Amino acid sequence: MQAVYCVEESSAGKRLDQFLAEAAHTSRAYIQKLFKENGVSSITDGKPAPLPASHRVRPGERFVLNEGPPPSLTENQLSPVPMELDIMFEDTEILVLNKPAGRVVHPGSGTREPTLVHGLLSYTKGVLSQSEDPLRPGIVHRLDKETSGVLVVAKSDAAHRNLAQQFADHSILRRYTAFCWGKPSPLSGEIRGALGRHPVHFQKQAVVSSGGKAAHTLYETHKIYPHLGISEVHCTLKTGRTHQVRVHLSSVLHCPLVGDPLYTRKRSLGKAENPLFREIVAFPRQALHAMVLGFTHPTTGQPLRFACPLPPDLARLKEVLESS
Repeated sequence: MQAVYCVEESSAGKRLDQFLAEAAHTSRAYIQKLFKENGVSSITDGKPAPLPASHRVRPGERFVLNEGPPPSLTENQLSPVPMELDIMFEDTEILVLNKPAGRVVHPGSGTREPTLVHGLLSYTKGVLSQSEDPLRPGIVHRLDKETSGVLVVAKSDAAHRNLAQQFADHSILRRYTAFCWGKPSPLSGEIRGALGRHPVHFQKQAVVSSGGKAAHTLYETHKIYPHLGISEVHCTLKTGRTHQVRVHLSSVLHCPLVGDPLYTRKRSLGKAENPLFREIVAFPRQALHAMVLGFTHPTTGQPLRFACPLPPDLARLKEVLESS
C-alpha cells in the first residue's frame, strides 16, 4: 500500500520524518522504521528517489510511504477520558483552566497517554470547537507537558476563530514565572531572537540567524538567591513560540531553567555546602508556570484576566529558596 503526502507552505523547513509523522497521524518511531526499511521515497519528475530522515522539506515536494497502513493516531485517540480538571472559568463559549505539570495538551506523534483533550471531551460532553487539526478540538494555544498554568479552551467555532486572531495579533497577555540558574544581565529587558528547529537535536528549539520565527520576550528579575545561584524571573511573552521562554533564558541570558532536561546541563552535586542544593538539582521538571493570561472575551468583548498561584511543587521550590 502506498500513500502520498504533499508539503504545504505551513510545513516548510520541518524534518522529513517529523512532517510524515504529522501528515500520516502516526509516530515518528514508525516513520523512522520505514526509513530503515527503504519505505520512504521522494517523487522527483515522476520518479521515486530516496532522501534522509533529516531532509528539510520544501513546499510542493511529494513523498511516498511504501508500507501501510501506519498505526493511526486518530483511531480511538479521541475517546473521552474522565479526569480531574481545575476549572477557573466557564461559559457557553470558552473554558479557562489551570493545567497541571505532566499533562500533554493534545494527542500527537508518539503520545499514547490520555491528554488534556481527552479529559475536556469527557467534561464538556464533546462540546468543543473544531480546529484544522482533528486531534486538537478546542485547543487554541498550548503549554509544554511539564509547564503548569493558565490555559483557555474554545467551546464554539466562533470563539476559536476570535481567540486565534487575538493570539495572532499578539494582543493576549501571557506572563510566566520562571526559576533559573544564574543572574540575568541586565536584570530586566527584552529578548528578540528568532526560533527554529535545532540543527542537530530535532526535539529542541534554537535561536537561529535565518529561517526561524520571530520571538519576543520581556523579562524582569523578581528576586535573586545568591547562595544557591538561582533567580526568580517573570517573563511576558509578546509572541508564543515553542519553548520560547526556555530557549530565550538559556541561550540569550545564559540562565537556563531549574529542572529543564533539554536546555540545562546536568549539574554536579559536588560537595555543596548548602544541603538544600541537592533538592533543587533534583527538581523533576522545568520550573516554569504560566501565571497570568489576559484576553478579550470572544463574544461579549469583556476584558478578562486570570491568575494562577504557584502549584505545590514550585511553591515548595520557592520555600526552599527562601529558607536558604
